[in-house]
Amino acid sequence: MIDFFEKYPFIRKTWKKDFPLTDKDFSSLGDGIYYAFDHWNDYGYRTLYALTAKIEGEIYDFGSLKISFIPYQHEKEIDLQSILVQDEGYNLISLGDKEYYEFLNNFLSSPEKDEYFKKMGDIAYDLNRLDESIKHDSIYHPIEDYYLLKHSFLRSVSLSEIRNQLHRLSMGGKYIDEYQISIVDKNENNVLEFSKNPHSLEYFPDTLYAIVGNNGAGKTYFIKNLIDLYIKKNSDLFNNITSNINQFESIVLISYSPFDTGIIKKDSENYKFIGIDFNKTTSLEDYITKEIKTLFTEATTPKNESRTKKIIDKFSFDPLFIRILPLIEERNLSEEIINELSSGQKIVLLSLLNLIIKVFEKTLVIIDEPELFLHPPLLKAYIRAVEEIVEEGNGVCLLATHSAIVLQEIPNTNIRKLKYDFDRHRGSIVKLSSKTYGESVSFINDTIFGTDLRNTGFYKVLQDKIDEEQISDSFEAALGSEARIILRLSKELKTNEED
Repeated sequence: MIDFFEKYPFIRKTWKKDFPLTDKDFSSLGDGIYYAFDHWNDYGYRTLYALTAKIEGEIYDFGSLKISFIPYQHEKEIDLQSILVQDEGYNLISLGDKEYYEFLNNFLSSPEKDEYFKKMGDIAYDLNRLDESIKHDSIYHPIEDYYLLKHSFLRSVSLSEIRNQLHRLSMGGKYIDEYQISIVDKNENNVLEFSKNPHSLEYFPDTLYAIVGNNGAGKTYFIKNLIDLYIKKNSDLFNNITSNINQFESIVLISYSPFDTGIIKKDSENYKFIGIDFNKTTSLEDYITKEIKTLFTEATTPKNESRTKKIIDKFSFDPLFIRILPLIEERNLSEEIINELSSGQKIVLLSLLNLIIKVFEKTLVIIDEPELFLHPPLLKAYIRAVEEIVEEGNGVCLLATHSAIVLQEIPNTNIRKLKYDFDRHRGSIVKLSSKTYGESVSFINDTIFGTDLRNTGFYKVLQDKIDEEQISDSFEAALGSEARIILRLSKELKTNEED
């Protein structure tokens, strides 16, 4: 018997929605590891246990554990303490989350962990057992759809994360690593570099990146080639040998445009597409409502609940999002409330719930035009929420955008501008020299989109009227500060020319 679990044994509690227990509940309980068999059902499989520890009177989060007999025994609850008492191990497989392994690293010695993981059949610790489980996953039961790993253990974690991050953590290492991933073009130019150093004591906003450019400059083409480089190991734009994009554990693409042709929309193990299926026979409204309802249930499991609360709380300025917050504990969002949301609010909720579920360690999230459907306050909160989700997984996010509001959140060192010469049929990718992080919207618009902006909208109307000398008193009285400055400078320039 492992000394730690002899002193602090596993103690079963009945599942309830507010488990882990409150401090008040714990006040009358002795030291031990309290666990409850979660009611969460993975396509018919119940394998999830929530864990909380009380050690020397202190309360600790022990994370969550998925554990099952092999073959799976329907609805049978496992006595965790009895596993550790027996000399011979059961035929089990188990898998914890990040908090689970961090707790064990903090409280168990290496020999104790080795013994514990072997008795529990841990598949992050023992990768051979993981491979055996994958190989035999479908043969333990005659039912064709029997996939214990696929439908339960791998529902909220990828194989790559188990083999790398969770395995490293189970061996006493760190969950996250620093990395530098370069995207190199066919001419060996370093087009874009994603750098992360999660252990640095100096803060630098290194999670958000962006590509900007006029319509037709090639932003969608850039995205398509990034994805092709990752999935197909081949790209018309980038060098598949010197680019090391394969260091990302996964890519998630978010696009709600009906015009994105040629982009891969079929999910695979390490690639997920988040968008709207415009070919659905049901109405888009019904489709989105059902998607949100399904995702909300999964995003409010014990593993995701606290993160979902934290993310939704960022929208507390919005009355409808405030109504959603208390529903997280109930794991149920009614269609009535979903239907009260605007199209922009639905897109935000659909995107964030997807990201909470699908973003793991070292994920590259690509978002095409996040400003679609969103007014400025909602857009700001959305970008901050995306950044937090991605940063928590030590990933990065690439935004293809026309919005100065988005670029305010990103250092110019992380932004690339795409240009295309239609006469010479040649594209280019350039770095930005002007600062953008925390810069004013007007300055960003002027320096990055300047020439194009000044040829459109009020700029064009005002310049035409100045040239035609048709600035009436009533028109001048309606001008805002920027337009008045332009008018004043034009008048001064004309006076100087006449002198």
